[in-house]
Amino acid sequence: MYQFTFVVQMIEDYLSGVETQNILGQDRQKGFDDWQRKSTRNFKQDHG
Repeated sequence: MYQFTFVVQMIEDYLSGVETQNILGQDRQKGFDDWQRKSTRNFKQDHG
C-alpha cells in the first residue's frame, strides 16, 4: 500500500514538472531528468 502511494507521488511530481516545462518552453528531456533526480532524492530521504 505504501509503495502505491509513492508511485502516485512520483506521477504527480512528473505531471507538475511537465506543466512547468511547457510554460517555460524547456526541453522535455531536461524536465524528466530533473524529475528523476528529485524523485531519487525524495525516495532516499523517505526510505533512509
